[in-house]
Amino acid sequence: MLTNNRYLLGLSWLVAIFLIPFPFVQTLSAGLPPIYNGTKTMILFGTIAYSWMLLAMYISTRPKWSDRLIGLPNAYMIHGIVSLAVIVLAYLHKSNLHSSGLIKLTGDWAIYLFIGLALYSMIFMAGWLTSRVPFLMWIKRSLEHVFKHEVSVILHRLNVVATGLVFIHVLLIPYIRQIVPFTILFVGASLFVFGSYAFTFIHKQIISATLIDNQEVKPNVRQLTLRLKKHLAIYPGDFVFISFPEVRFMKEPHPFSIVNAPSDKNELVLAIRGDGDFTQSLARIPNDAKVVINGGFGMYQSVINENHPNPSVDYCRGTRDRTIIVNC
Repeated sequence: MLTNNRYLLGLSWLVAIFLIPFPFVQTLSAGLPPIYNGTKTMILFGTIAYSWMLLAMYISTRPKWSDRLIGLPNAYMIHGIVSLAVIVLAYLHKSNLHSSGLIKLTGDWAIYLFIGLALYSMIFMAGWLTSRVPFLMWIKRSLEHVFKHEVSVILHRLNVVATGLVFIHVLLIPYIRQIVPFTILFVGASLFVFGSYAFTFIHKQIISATLIDNQEVKPNVRQLTLRLKKHLAIYPGDFVFISFPEVRFMKEPHPFSIVNAPSDKNELVLAIRGDGDFTQSLARIPNDAKVVINGGFGMYQSVINENHPNPSVDYCRGTRDRTIIVNC
């Protein structure tokens, strides 16, 4: 499974980097008037950047098929890296092309939003970076009482606004609108991604639950028992996103692994260490509080299925006078 996972992850990177931008580049390049040949590379840079914006936005909806294919952490890694690449290409696009009026205004607002949100995210949302840069960790700890995770998530969603500004920016350019195949692809792909993003808020893909037990099982570790309103498709070893819609600053979902085997009782047990503002606030959540759950996510069951384990494992342990056969 590990070999297969590396293959799928590598294939996903190839699709993200080359296959997704290809139709955008091809249709735009084929229809671009010859007068723009001198700036063609920078125009295509902007096109590639937009295709990656759509990809990053789609990944943020947490599609379950991508989680079961390569794992949500790997999908988020693709999301983060292509988002940084977007800023680089968009900056080169802006710096080497000239525009005016509303075309310039929408493009400028978009790139400023992307840069500002990227800097913010690297401090408050990229734990792998702040854990390695002491100065950034100091900034985060100094300000995290103001910029709580829920605030960070809301600010991060301004990337959708920035992507919308780019959408308007492109459609305002007359010679781009005249390239019919590109315009159809551009509008169609944008509507699909924006529709998918909106669907996650309308449908929410969540299950309602009730907190039936909340206890401290050891210092700084709490055990939550949740009773589901209906069946949730979940496997042993999965993780779920939970939130408390009626509690301030706890309305944004956070991921936690389940520690019990899913059963017919429709109960989930979570053991959570208090490392952040959300987890440390769990102590004040009363029993019978409403919980929303999104899941399950994870690849543990896929590893088991792929390796076809034998439920009876034989092994031998030799001693001086006998050999013991153990079945388990």
